[in-house]
Amino acid sequence: MLKRLSGMIEQAWRGGTSRSTTTPGRSPRQPFFSRLRAKYDAANTTLDKMKHWSRADGLSAATANSPDVRRTLRNRSRFEVANNSYARGITLTLANDVGFGIHVDHLAESFPKQVRNVDNWCCSNGCSKPQ
Repeated sequence: MLKRLSGMIEQAWRGGTSRSTTTPGRSPRQPFFSRLRAKYDAANTTLDKMKHWSRADGLSAATANSPDVRRTLRNRSRFEVANNSYARGITLTLANDVGFGIHVDHLAESFPKQVRNVDNWCCSNGCSKPQ
């Protein structure tokens, strides 16, 4: 469908010429699509983008954050949690989501065979027994 549609567009663009007038060895759609110019906006270098991306260094989080930077971030985060009720609520919410092991209790009644399979898998792989 797409090939036929692109062929129709090409024919209309050329003014109804037939496919036999194309250059030998080239696809009949190639002249139409070779005229398209596409580019990435983020790859353009303008003054505004140079300012925006000036701090991008390509380093990983572990490499970019030296021990001094991590200490500063940790202290500022602790200060925010201690003095900002929104940040405190976020950390309390996230802290309650921490668990241990695999939880399959809600499946035990409906899928006992699958729960046994999970138990066996945990035992064979050295995991803690599902709770």
